[in-house]
Amino acid sequence: MECSVSSRRQGRSFACAIALFGYFVYRQMRPDTPRPYRLPTFMKWVALAIFIFWAIVWAYGGWNAPSIVVSPESGPGLFLLGIVIMLGYIPLHQWRRRSDRRKGIDSDVAEAL
Repeated sequence: MECSVSSRRQGRSFACAIALFGYFVYRQMRPDTPRPYRLPTFMKWVALAIFIFWAIVWAYGGWNAPSIVVSPESGPGLFLLGIVIMLGYIPLHQWRRRSDRRKGIDSDVAEAL
């Protein structure tokens, strides 16, 4: 139970940090792309600052959380397990892209906009 809770929190924190970084990159690379709702330009810097803060908290907290939450002897094994679980998504993503290409589905989001 505690292992899955730790992995879920780790994954959610990582996903939020990556989403903020993606927002920053998107606003930096394509500032004039039409959007249904547009934040002020300075918000991309706020998003980058929050991303850096969350990335540090994620790395430090993820490394030390198992010894605090589970037991002092658990070490960083659960943190590494969470990273392995997240990296396990990469082959699934590649498989999905390959199957979409075979079906003739264009998976490029930029062209859909």
